[in-house]
Amino acid sequence: MKQMDEAFRKKCISKGGSYLEKRRSIGGVGAGIVAGSAVLLAAAILLFLMLAASGDTDLIVMGAVLAGGIGLFCLAFILLGIVMNKKRRSGYMEYFVKHAGYSREELEAFDREVLLPDTLYSTTDGKLRGNSALACDLVTRNWLSMGIHDPVRVTDVAVAFYADEVAYAGNQWEHVMFVLLSHGQLVHQQCKEEYAMDLIQEIKKRNPGLICARCFKADGKLVDCIKEPKLAARLYCEAMGAL
Repeated sequence: MKQMDEAFRKKCISKGGSYLEKRRSIGGVGAGIVAGSAVLLAAAILLFLMLAASGDTDLIVMGAVLAGGIGLFCLAFILLGIVMNKKRRSGYMEYFVKHAGYSREELEAFDREVLLPDTLYSTTDGKLRGNSALACDLVTRNWLSMGIHDPVRVTDVAVAFYADEVAYAGNQWEHVMFVLLSHGQLVHQQCKEEYAMDLIQEIKKRNPGLICARCFKADGKLVDCIKEPKLAARLYCEAMGAL
């Protein structure tokens, strides 16, 4: 994993200094509308140019009317998409409060921690792109944020382990990292073993109570975190509460 650097700030931090804002600004219905309308507008212009090249006056007039109508339609939808995208971006904090389950103050604290020099980040392919804020994994002093899930406190990560091969959700998975959250949600991402182990090691440093295996014993019973995620999460919470 890499320490916070200028490359990450440039690709994954908004102009306002927020990782969460940047993450929320990527994609969405508004962006899709803008992209689709732009493609349709380009097709309309191309159609007009093709008809204009024919030299036939009737075809040119028909092309101008058709392209003009499509163009106005596309411009209207482009403006709609821009408005929707701005609304999505401006409401980013409310979105994460609702979906991540933390207060605004807690998530603002996470956003500040992201910018600290000891924050670590990585991407599964080792490259930073314009949309990497959606795909990167971050470990700050107190938080974990993964491409597969919204930010969580490291103490709310109950289990993290890697498997070369595992049957899960009716499929056979290879090279996969599993993360079980303290409320019982199990998430996973495919990645190389070295990548997963580095990430797990950093989580473990910040959360010594982290369980780093698929199965563990509790009261003499073997608990499988994949088959019994709710039970595994409850046992983790009970153990943490007893500390």
